[in-house]
Amino acid sequence: MALPPPDSYRSVYRRVVLVVLACLGFILGIAVVIALAARFAGDGNAVIAVILWSLGLGFLLFILVCLTAFRVHRWAIEAGGVKIEERPSIPFAGFPRQALVPFVEIADLREIESGMDLILELVTRNGICYRLMESRGPLAAGQPSLAAFGGQLRSAAVHGGNPLSLRQAPGFWNGPAGLGVIGVIFLLSLAVAIVVAWGLASGEMSHQARSYQYGVLVVAAPIGVGYWFYRALKRRRALMRGQQQN
Repeated sequence: MALPPPDSYRSVYRRVVLVVLACLGFILGIAVVIALAARFAGDGNAVIAVILWSLGLGFLLFILVCLTAFRVHRWAIEAGGVKIEERPSIPFAGFPRQALVPFVEIADLREIESGMDLILELVTRNGICYRLMESRGPLAAGQPSLAAFGGQLRSAAVHGGNPLSLRQAPGFWNGPAGLGVIGVIFLLSLAVAIVVAWGLASGEMSHQARSYQYGVLVVAAPIGVGYWFYRALKRRRALMRGQQQN
């Protein structure tokens, strides 16, 4: 396998927002189907059939969304601009995209903290947006970190006649919609945790070691989601303070 040149970056872009919204849509859709089936279907067997068909179809759609959520992105700094290559991680699970963006056509270069991921976002003068996500795995020999690569790209653009600045920008999870989605996830996880905790305390659930461990993890889930909300809100406030100071 050929090593990447030092002025390029390659990683798997994970569309976490798409997967989370698809999961919430799946849960909401199933709840609506169950409510409508129980309200309008008189036959119990018909209710069960509608629910099972809805579960199967909804799960299939969710899997299809997950298959398209992972893409391989590679950016390479060249003499006159940045070469961008995108393709699906799974063959036929999406369309590839390639572009050579001249430095003078770059309108904005941003660093975005999306949940636990760092994203480098490039916006062209005609509004096209490209994103590169920080790699979770070990970097190949000679490949810089995403932050270092962003600095290299900015320096190359400056030398190419475009005085860019690499600025911090809010992501989806730092906006009102993202915080609202995290709040919904927190409420759902809290409701499930309460039910599971009641089952463990009352003896309704199995106390086998594996079942008990899974139960404890479910009960602890609201803590992790709460920390996620706190981190996103803290990042939003920090960015707003920085904008006010500027």
